[in-house]
Amino acid sequence: MPKSQKGVALLKEIGKVNENARELLEKELPDIAKDIDEENRIPSSFIQKLRDAGVFDPRDIRELLEMVRISSRSSPAVGHLILINGTAKLLLNKNLKKSIIAVSITEPGGGSDVKANLTTKAVNVGEKTYINGTKFFTSNALYADHFLVLAVTDKGPTLFLVRKSENVVVEPMDLTAMRGAGISVVHYNNAPVEMVVGEEGTGLRNALLSINIGRLGYSVIALGIAEGLLLETIKYAKKRIIFGRPLTEHQGPRWMIAELYSKIELLRSYISDIVKDDKNIDPLKASIAKVEGARLAQRAAWVAVQLKGGRGLEKGSLTERLSRDARALDIGEGAREVLLDFIGHKVSKIF
Repeated sequence: MPKSQKGVALLKEIGKVNENARELLEKELPDIAKDIDEENRIPSSFIQKLRDAGVFDPRDIRELLEMVRISSRSSPAVGHLILINGTAKLLLNKNLKKSIIAVSITEPGGGSDVKANLTTKAVNVGEKTYINGTKFFTSNALYADHFLVLAVTDKGPTLFLVRKSENVVVEPMDLTAMRGAGISVVHYNNAPVEMVVGEEGTGLRNALLSINIGRLGYSVIALGIAEGLLLETIKYAKKRIIFGRPLTEHQGPRWMIAELYSKIELLRSYISDIVKDDKNIDPLKASIAKVEGARLAQRAAWVAVQLKGGRGLEKGSLTERLSRDARALDIGEGAREVLLDFIGHKVSKIF
């Protein structure tokens, strides 16, 4: 095995990935990750390569999570794109091969309290249904062929599948994290519905099923970020000579590296245990994984800057980019405080 691959091989897989997809995500993506971040867009040519390699049609949840993890070592934005599309397809019972699905839940009024802020409406006109409203932070919207939209009907919140058309207007958001993930404001102007997802009025329940897998996926993005930072930091520390020796031969830096690797292994093992049964993801365990994953990614960012010194603060560097993305993990798919409250409530009822 080439020396450059030894570190990656030590980081055990969550699932098996087809070789074409692995080649793209491990070797080609790192070369364009900085451009994706700077331009806030994934090149259309690379999107097409991902389609052709089957990245948007994972065989199971383990392959999905492994592709998310590999991507997130260099571009959490691409990992996010893969994750959101994959969770949407797990929810849908429809053949949408090679397509990209956006998930459109959050309203302009806020995120965590979805029901209270839901103003997007679905209106029946004859035998057809149309969506009207505006959604913020719609993941994947810039690249989407279809949109999974939560809207209110007479029977309550309902999920709908909407095809991309002139009635769906996408405005990319210029965020400081997950740049290139296609997160956008989306306006639905009498957008025709292609299908109802589940029964009318069960949209919140179905959305939560998707979000539950998404929370686990966010922990995998965190895992990938931590791995990317660990590999980058060790590579730098081996070359950085201080007081006559490489940083890796000093006790303090070795302890930091040991701490990160140990926590990475613990999180990976915990995630692998959660997805033994990919049909029943435990909401409590998924929430724990997300909270602790975000904490690990942010700790990895701190260690990377600490060991790289001023070089860790260089704008556009892998360390700087991953540090920004790590901070976003406390917000997406459920704010940290909301999840801690949920975990505390569940645990208090158990004991």
